[in-house]
Amino acid sequence: SSVKTTETDHAGKRVKAVWVKASGHDMKTISAEGFTPLRLDELLSLRARRVMSDEEMTAYFSRCSLDPKAAKPSIETLMHSFVPATHVYHTHADTVAGFTCAPGSLERTRKAFGGKVLWVPYVRPGFQLGKYVAEALLANPKAHAMILDKHGALTWGENAEEAYEEMISLTRKALAYQTAAASRRLRASVARSPISSSNERQAIAAKILPWIRGEASKFKRVIVRWDDSPETLNFLARPDAEQLSQLGPFSPDHTLQTKARPLFWKLDGRASIQRAFERYRRWYQTYYQHHAPKDTPWMDPNPRVILVPDVGLFTTGRDWAKAGIPQEIYRHTIEVVARVSAFSRYEPLDLRHLGDLEFW
Repeated sequence: SSVKTTETDHAGKRVKAVWVKASGHDMKTISAEGFTPLRLDELLSLRARRVMSDEEMTAYFSRCSLDPKAAKPSIETLMHSFVPATHVYHTHADTVAGFTCAPGSLERTRKAFGGKVLWVPYVRPGFQLGKYVAEALLANPKAHAMILDKHGALTWGENAEEAYEEMISLTRKALAYQTAAASRRLRASVARSPISSSNERQAIAAKILPWIRGEASKFKRVIVRWDDSPETLNFLARPDAEQLSQLGPFSPDHTLQTKARPLFWKLDGRASIQRAFERYRRWYQTYYQHHAPKDTPWMDPNPRVILVPDVGLFTTGRDWAKAGIPQEIYRHTIEVVARVSAFSRYEPLDLRHLGDLEFW
């Protein structure tokens, strides 16, 4: 999120500013310290640049800051700055992911919204994304929202309420379109009922959780959380659950918390879970070698998300709260995958693009 204002700088001059959410702050708990003020005119001058590396851009941001003690601004600062409106909101809404993680998202956007909502192709957040947004708005100045393919949504307004209502309207229309498309598509039932009762699941989870924690803690100690919500169990009961789970997250930044793929394990003995973790580590090593830039520090090769049909979703983290982050994200992933699969084909970014962000 961002807001444009007029501020007084250290020399007593009145300057145009943009306050942008700082990196690493949660919108649920953010305070004033979570926003960074930057000189807007100096950021707008970058529209004339053709290329700019991430290193150059972040260094430039630090020079534009009106507060040298402020937190590091979002990598998406230019995207916010290049939208002329006072208030700009950006989300990774699940319903928008239904548009962006299925084939034909450009055509779908045009059909659902006409010319009032713009669409820009996927590019990793940073300078180029800001350029795409600026160019799209220059060609369509009357637009009031934007869909970022394989990424999220962008809305704006002259006050906070206007920008917020645009976002709510966009997500509601996106959901309505997907619901209608799913209702028109004839499809067979793809899920079966979980075979285990609640008590059986609890007993199985109590038995295998120490196995999972032991394997997941091979390189560093972790806590494991378990979720057996109806939505999770219904997804894992699908005959295509394993195939769908290996396609990746609907938003590439989720790789920072869930990794590009979960471990999918069909319930068996302890030796089986050891072999499953070993296969995952070998896959992750290959993924790292192919997609991590040179000199990228080696990362824990264990999965953050473990899916066990009929039992549930297990997630790991260094403490209880951290283990809850991939759990919450993956529950959203399940919802998006199920919704997209009801009217189209789930098609997120490929491993090359996911690795580009995970090892950034």
